[in-house]
Amino acid sequence: MQKITFDTGIKTYQINDSGVLRFNPSDPNLYKRFKDLRVEIEQIQKDYNERSKATETGENAIDLLAEYDARVKKSLAHVFGEENDFDSILSGANVMAVASNGELVITNFLDAMRPIVEDGVKTYAKMEAQKAVQEARNK
Repeated sequence: MQKITFDTGIKTYQINDSGVLRFNPSDPNLYKRFKDLRVEIEQIQKDYNERSKATETGENAIDLLAEYDARVKKSLAHVFGEENDFDSILSGANVMAVASNGELVITNFLDAMRPIVEDGVKTYAKMEAQKAVQEARNK
């Protein structure tokens, strides 16, 4: 079998000295999925808050948190690539857990990723603008 290799723009990021996240930050499709994820996470949090009001025991609350953790991690894998294992990347932490700063783990993760994704899409836009200028010169 022959092998074909080429640059896909994939970059590797170590997350909190534990897991490794790989994705192309300048992929406009990733940027779109990342933006959509914000809305999805807000809806998941609303759903969780509504359902958590009806939990009768601590065990039910833990089960509910595990369900929403799995939902969010599935969404994260959709955004950043299915090859990324967010249980491993986040050291098994539940994304619905409250971090020491009072924010949810998912909120902190998205806040940390936002500048990387935004810089990536700016790089893409800059390259596209340069390509358009070059094409205009070649006409």
